[in-house]
Amino acid sequence: MEILTQKEYSFTLNDSACSVTAIIVAGGSASRMKGIDKLFADLAGKPVIAHTLLAYQGCRSIDKIVVAARPDVVSDVQKLCEQYGISKLSAIVEGGATRSESVKNAVDAVDDDCGYIAIADGARPLTSQQDIEATVEAAVRFGAAAC
Repeated sequence: MEILTQKEYSFTLNDSACSVTAIIVAGGSASRMKGIDKLFADLAGKPVIAHTLLAYQGCRSIDKIVVAARPDVVSDVQKLCEQYGISKLSAIVEGGATRSESVKNAVDAVDDDCGYIAIADGARPLTSQQDIEATVEAAVRFGAAAC
């Protein structure tokens, strides 16, 4: 793998050679909230995960979205994506026993031509589109970034 410096590569959010896939990790066991699945809990009239998905859907720098979900909620996530018009969804994969396994399963579903991967927690609905855009831009500029 070759790492290019800022001088060698100029990132623009419309650069088709620099595709970005967001992985939304939603494979948790929902055990800490005494049976309430926080992903589907109501927040201002929408499920928490819908807010998260809509934030990434609305970002011009995000080309595709892959969701890693518990096997028992894959169809629920699919329905939410349809309901809220998540057109960037490219796959929903089954999460693993750990967060790392869930991320790996999602990474395996990312297209080969993807230049960058943004990994996000499905239960973090308040990340702004501006923060996502700034983090993607920083990742391209410096090789990696965290929001």
